[in-house]
Amino acid sequence: MNKPFRLSLALMLMIFATATAFAKPSEDAPTADPKRHVITPVVGRNLSYVVKPGEDLYVLGLRHKLAIEHLMWANGLTSEQVKSGTRIVIPLQHVLPATLDNGLIINLPERGVYLFKNHECVAFYPCAIGMGGRFATPTGDTRIVNKQMNPTWDPPEWANQKEPVGPGPNNPLGDRWIGLGIPGVGLHGTTQPMSIGQNASHGCMRMYPAVIRELFEEVNVGMPVRIMYETVKVGVSSEDGQVYLQTYPDVYAQAGDRATLIREKLEHAGLSEFVDDEQLKRLVADKSGLPQHVLGDDIVVKVNNQRVTTTVAPFVRDGQIWTSAEVLRALGAQVRLEDKVLTVSLNGKTVRFDGEPKEKAPAPPVAPASPAAPETTSTPLPFPSTSASAEAHAVDPKVESLAYTPRRFNGKSLVPVKPVLQSFGLTFKWVPKFKTLLIYTAHATPGS
Repeated sequence: MNKPFRLSLALMLMIFATATAFAKPSEDAPTADPKRHVITPVVGRNLSYVVKPGEDLYVLGLRHKLAIEHLMWANGLTSEQVKSGTRIVIPLQHVLPATLDNGLIINLPERGVYLFKNHECVAFYPCAIGMGGRFATPTGDTRIVNKQMNPTWDPPEWANQKEPVGPGPNNPLGDRWIGLGIPGVGLHGTTQPMSIGQNASHGCMRMYPAVIRELFEEVNVGMPVRIMYETVKVGVSSEDGQVYLQTYPDVYAQAGDRATLIREKLEHAGLSEFVDDEQLKRLVADKSGLPQHVLGDDIVVKVNNQRVTTTVAPFVRDGQIWTSAEVLRALGAQVRLEDKVLTVSLNGKTVRFDGEPKEKAPAPPVAPASPAAPETTSTPLPFPSTSASAEAHAVDPKVESLAYTPRRFNGKSLVPVKPVLQSFGLTFKWVPKFKTLLIYTAHATPGS
């Protein structure tokens, strides 16, 4: 490394050593707003693995790019040593703390670095973070300002050493340095790989030597970096539309009461009404670091034998299967939400979800059913029939009001399936064995 760079790096590390440098980020790195990214994607899948002879959590962590702590949390272990033949979870599923077009997102409580390319999370890497107090890693939005192979370490004031340490096996920065715009803070290799996953550094983010080499090749000077402090994350799986909540220890004791924070996150995400007290207790008590299921069931909805993909998975609540309005649109319905009233129009009829029970108007005479008319299923759905008090005809027989308050989650309107299908006279069938709801429009009947 040339002398001017060593001097500039030394100056950065000296500034970094002051208490104020760690108390808050610099002016050009504002603290990330914890409510800015409430509902994010869920990526990856957890693996089930049987430990082989000679393997421990350190070996498995290196192989899967995880810290020992990640594996310990997920499996309730207290040591990196684990018996051969033990089945464990390899925690590769993550609720993203936020998203970027390109760049790095670092979540300190998670001890994790996310790499984004073209708005997609392409990799997760473990890291060690600052030990806390004056050496807590600061949060904020910044950028990569320099990259150095085989850097020289100029000891800052807190180090009990005066002479610079050149490239080699004794350099605490390892053989790669990725410097950030926050003075003295960067990502680098280490001579203490067992510390990855801990709060053990003086503010920088240590990484396994092999991992930092890989990351070094993936990033460029000028690339955005966001350092966050998210102990609670809420996300939706793009694979099945199910909703998860993931928590991590409050390593710097700055997130506040865990139960309160989880309640606030659920409320801000529009999920509080879907989580009962027992489920909330389980979420608060969880220490696994694994995404915990919050909403969405393994229910398949098919319209005319074609599966309907929904961004929010169908779920059972209040004795009803609820699903997103995407299913109604698949039926050819027009859907509109105004002033908390959801209006669904199909085949010349309109149904309003307004949450207000109304007196039932006199029903028109019932015409004899045509032999060719489709029959609704005799197989019971996993919810009771709609009662007279829960649905009522307006004066106009073509407009019907249902006393269900429309729900919203992640920008989608949610409706109970059975009442709306009955209102439009559609044929439907629940197949319990396969957890599948079959719906047929007027022009398509079972077997057609």
